[in-house]
Amino acid sequence: MLLGRSRWIVARGAVEAAPWIAALARLGLDARALPCIERAPLPWPDVLVPADAGRTVVVCTSGYAARLVAERRAQARWGEDVVLAAVAPATAAVLVTASVPVAIAARGGSVALARAIVQATPTTNDRRHAATTTTRVLYPTSDQGMQQPEQRDALALLSTVSDDVRRAAVYTTTPAPGLAPAVARLPRPAGLVFFSPSAVDAFVDVADAGLLASACAVCVGESSARAWQRRTGTTAVLVHGEDELRDLRRAAPLLTANTEVR
Repeated sequence: MLLGRSRWIVARGAVEAAPWIAALARLGLDARALPCIERAPLPWPDVLVPADAGRTVVVCTSGYAARLVAERRAQARWGEDVVLAAVAPATAAVLVTASVPVAIAARGGSVALARAIVQATPTTNDRRHAATTTTRVLYPTSDQGMQQPEQRDALALLSTVSDDVRRAAVYTTTPAPGLAPAVARLPRPAGLVFFSPSAVDAFVDVADAGLLASACAVCVGESSARAWQRRTGTTAVLVHGEDELRDLRRAAPLLTANTEVR
């Protein structure tokens, strides 16, 4: 499987895909954007409100959720006792760009971030139990995210730092219009870059077996990589940011065969 001369697809809209297309171009790889999902905000759920007293941790595991959190933070005037935790680097960067400080960040997806929150939570111990300073944890996500096993694992970890962990959907994801014919026209073999389990699911739902068998997937974050493994039975190349694409040749030499790395 020699993908060095084949078309790469970045499963995002043109603006969001631009830095990834540029990173692939620096490897001599031709790439274009192909959004697989559309997202739409939902009314902010009443359950996702900070605690009246004590610290509230807000968990952000997607860039779109982070944008909605930044908007809600400004509208509701959340105080300094509401701290933000985000997956690094992309989701955290969305908050930083919106001038929202990120107190806790971790690479690796929702479970890795939950572990970082547990590790960063101060505790005081007595003979019977550990009492944390975190009163409430809020986890805004998508309708599809509510069904992801990784999020359930993350919730189990978060429940060790607070008895009040609240998760709710703040946006919906649906397959992008025209996705099926666009996928049918893709070259074989194709290189694919995914950013969310929802995008993986939307793509796999309309792709034929031949395309999936010959394709190489690069997944940004562990949740996307697990979704690709679960849906196709094959292993994706795992990265956490476009800066890691420079290691693509070492991670999977066949992907860039016959390609001069500039």
